[in-house]
Amino acid sequence: MDIGKYLNMKLGTFFIMRAQKYNITASTLIQIYKDLEGVFGEGNVVIIGGRAVNILCSKDHRYTNDLDIVAATNLSFGEINRKLWENGFVADDYGKVLHEHPTKYTKYIHKLSGVKIDLYILYDGEERAEWPVSGIPKEDIINSAKEVEIKNTYVKVVDPVLLVLMKYNAGRENDYIDIAKIITHVYHADFGAFENGAIPIIKGYLKESGKNEQDINNEIKNIIGFLRAIYKEYRDISDLVLAERE
Repeated sequence: MDIGKYLNMKLGTFFIMRAQKYNITASTLIQIYKDLEGVFGEGNVVIIGGRAVNILCSKDHRYTNDLDIVAATNLSFGEINRKLWENGFVADDYGKVLHEHPTKYTKYIHKLSGVKIDLYILYDGEERAEWPVSGIPKEDIINSAKEVEIKNTYVKVVDPVLLVLMKYNAGRENDYIDIAKIITHVYHADFGAFENGAIPIIKGYLKESGKNEQDINNEIKNIIGFLRAIYKEYRDISDLVLAERE
């Protein structure tokens, strides 16, 4: 390895991490998204997590200082790292890889902006059930992603039903607030509309798990009932939390 290049990379990362104190602007988001497409190809990059909530619900105003990304590729892990470097990303030392499987989840910093990227990679030929993200297969996230326009540029964002299920699986209070926000803004506070879209997807996953019809129906009832309770509990405070983060 070129030691000079390595030290420059680490020094750059040090100053980036010290300087990064602000929210991600829409312009910065677009730049990072385009740089990631330079690695993985157009249409193969999907925004998930808090930033997806931001985009779907508040048109890029919810506070968040990092990005969660699912990306599909036929490249090797080594090729990905090389192309990420060439397109302006450096590995983040605070937790470079997920130790159980270092090629599935990596952390990077966008050198130009200092934004941290949590990157979940779907490799060509990967088994469907292998290494899901918050319980959702990566291929489903890629294949069902929605295009959203931000400042005359289109980015791909995780399907809102899948995002709700990911937040449900994560199970933190902030996730419940985000669930209420998604149902309020994407489904116009119509829980029935969300339910109609969610039930076929939930049923499909339960069938994949091998459950019988009765167990599937009971599980759907429990999940939908819990999501309805979350929505009722948090719908009135979700926009207050948004306002505090802006």
